[in-house]
Amino acid sequence: TALSFVCQGAGTPASHLLSGSADGSLMLWRACKTWDALKPMRGHKGAVNTLAVHATGALALSAGRDKQLMCGARCGAK
Repeated sequence: TALSFVCQGAGTPASHLLSGSADGSLMLWRACKTWDALKPMRGHKGAVNTLAVHATGALALSAGRDKQLMCGARCGAK
């Protein structure tokens, strides 16, 4: 399992959470009062080992047990 908080811009508080799981899926969550699941994503054929989100929330990278590095744009929900 991998977790990374997402900000809408540099220096702003985290508004979302990106999680990666053992089944290879990623999920974008609203990191506020409700913790709603917003955007499920598939891609890895094995567990997600790590996540990195750019300070602006515009770009995320994930690396998995399948030895793949995946890039996704627009991690923040606008």
